[in-house]
Amino acid sequence: MLYDKRYSNKFKFFNCKNNPMKIYVNGQQKSFGSNEISLTSLIEKLALNEKKFAIEYNGEIISKSNFSQTFLKEGDKLEIVIAVGGG
Repeated sequence: MLYDKRYSNKFKFFNCKNNPMKIYVNGQQKSFGSNEISLTSLIEKLALNEKKFAIEYNGEIISKSNFSQTFLKEGDKLEIVIAVGGG
């Protein structure tokens, strides 16, 4: 535990545990052990590598060329649409 006494004479304690990062994928909450995950890593974890899909990240469509530079943070919202073939 750490404390911060800048704001008052009483100590304010902070929990230093590594809480899992929570994001939302298609409206469902997902938790990840690290505090930072790239969009590329998420795609691998969700086994989407071989599929055709589009991702909306906090309201913006992300191009595939930007997946590796896009890092998710706590509370981010993703919508993933997978293309399905058929006739």
